Amino acid sequence: MSVVLFVSLWRFPLPPAHGSHGKIGWEALGAMQYALAAAQATGGVVVSACIGAVASKQIPHLRVTVRSLSLLLTSVFTPALLFDHVANGVTFDLVTGPSVVLMFFSLVANAIGLSLGYVVGRIFFGPRLAFLVSIAAGFQNTIVLPVALISSLRVAWMNQESMDRAVLFTFIYNLPVTVSMWSVGNLMIERAAEAQAHVEARHEAWLAQHHEMKAGVGAANDTGGATSDKGAVTPEPLVSITEGSGPSGSSPSALPPPSSATIMGTPEAEPRGKETLTKRKKSLTLTVVDSLLNGPLLGTVLGLACGVGGVNRAVFEKGGSILFTSTFHAIAVLGRACVPGSLLVLGANLSTAPSSPPPMESSVVADGAPEQPPSRNPPATLALILTIAVIKLVVSPLSCAVMFHVLATTWWPSLLQDRIMILTLFVELAAPSAIATSLLCNIHDFMPATLARCLMFQYLLVIPTSATMLFLTLWYLDVMTPTPTATA
Repeated sequence: MSVVLFVSLWRFPLPPAHGSHGKIGWEALGAMQYALAAAQATGGVVVSACIGAVASKQIPHLRVTVRSLSLLLTSVFTPALLFDHVANGVTFDLVTGPSVVLMFFSLVANAIGLSLGYVVGRIFFGPRLAFLVSIAAGFQNTIVLPVALISSLRVAWMNQESMDRAVLFTFIYNLPVTVSMWSVGNLMIERAAEAQAHVEARHEAWLAQHHEMKAGVGAANDTGGATSDKGAVTPEPLVSITEGSGPSGSSPSALPPPSSATIMGTPEAEPRGKETLTKRKKSLTLTVVDSLLNGPLLGTVLGLACGVGGVNRAVFEKGGSILFTSTFHAIAVLGRACVPGSLLVLGANLSTAPSSPPPMESSVVADGAPEQPPSRNPPATLALILTIAVIKLVVSPLSCAVMFHVLATTWWPSLLQDRIMILTLFVELAAPSAIATSLLCNIHDFMPATLARCLMFQYLLVIPTSATMLFLTLWYLDVMTPTPTATA
């Protein structure tokens, strides 16, 4: 995107005029100004995470502590924060055409990141890491960086009323992201973690039966391989997985290895009787319902009901009972602990070193052992980090921007009349991955350290990409939209 910025500067030179159509002042489009605003917004994330990484060195039983803190954050502090933001930021007056456009493109950006991330991740990194790439590339941090960038703007047509409207639009854009992350994202990570546990359980079962069989064969060899008449039984052979073995083979027997389908969360084939199918349907229904009935999602829904229904205004503006006022204040106080707590959890994950499964014994390998299950925290390679960053910070925002341009110039020209909506949309599209995905990975123990490293590098890369996106957004607004009358 930086290349696009310099090409646009060379192709479309910017005169020092200010506020007229087709001309944007250098003081309004100083790329360094927006880069500094992005650095300030993301710098707090990076510094807080580093503090968490250093402080976590003193915590005993770090993994258990971090997981417990993640559960507390997702069950108490995150629902409180979402309820407070949505209830105070979303009103019935905002449910208009521009809001629908913002929510639509919010879902489109999520869908592009999730689908493209999964496909690219599966091709280059395997089915298991495909879930990680999909989740990291799909869900956005829609509040911290966009609000900081919008607040840094200094243009003639952007007064305080317009800025307040843009900030409210960020909460509208955030609604589909929050709902999809805590429903679809939670279910995806849970299923991926279950698939990993299934592979590990099958591998441990194979090793246990392998050692049991070896012990039985060794005992039989010590007695000459003879079976006494009093009931001593030679261990019964298991199904062999080695080439040339089986009922007629002579090599030691073993359990069948886990198939590649188990890594994708597809269980081994079972008898498909009517009872089995009924149990599967009930289990799937319970899993979906359990994933949807989580604190953050319920907090968002209740906050939306209170905001649209005007409950907050009735409590604070018209004067409500002490009970209601105290309750809303308590929720706001609890919500303020969510962001710093999440950043400390992210830092604690950074302090967890990537791990590799211990090597198997040579005798176990020689007997045809199945492939070892992958590590729960594989290394965050440069290729993995850059793949997620390119999809999230470049491909997804540019794709949505092109879609909006086609929609606005062919079917819906009135969209180009609302500069504030376009500004908010393009800035939101350039946002990095959500920190809350780290909480989900901690709760389900699904590669939390790997994701934390990918997020940290992405928050460093977002500084030039978001500044460039804002620069090009203002250029697009100046060229494609009518110039509003400057107001004080």
